[in-house]
Amino acid sequence: MINLYKSKLSLIILLLIILFGNSCYTQFHRLKNEANSESPIKKPHYSNIDGLEVKLRFYLYEKYHPGNCFGMPGPTDKRIMRNVITKNPELVEIIKSKYNVSQVPYIYKILKSVLSFHLEEIDDGYRFSFTDGNCCTITRCEGVLYMVDSKIIRTKITKRSTKKVPC
Repeated sequence: MINLYKSKLSLIILLLIILFGNSCYTQFHRLKNEANSESPIKKPHYSNIDGLEVKLRFYLYEKYHPGNCFGMPGPTDKRIMRNVITKNPELVEIIKSKYNVSQVPYIYKILKSVLSFHLEEIDDGYRFSFTDGNCCTITRCEGVLYMVDSKIIRTKITKRSTKKVPC
């Protein structure tokens, strides 16, 4: 009877240690990520991007129209749509006026595409990458956007990889 009591007590102590350790790790990890989010590259949204970057993102969107479906198509949670739209008011206003859309699903779709481009400044312009999700086919593209004096000259896809996903 005493051994059973000791083993139950040991198990409870072990579970408490795991729970406490997990809680501490989660809190530390969240704080560490929040501290790192000051970097402009790691921001989850782009409400403070400069005018040139906005211009480049919309140019790339109009040229490549990346999709947002990654796997089996289904409805998008309205809370997710609202959250992304709320965090990017400047881009939402541009989308509304530029594409004459007002319905949340359409704004969200365009906004997700515009935000999907990763940009890195280089000597000739910008290196860019994006993932084009077309539900069952996912294409990852990398390329260069050539510029002279903040004017876009041309784009070139330098690497493309495609994979099929279960649908």
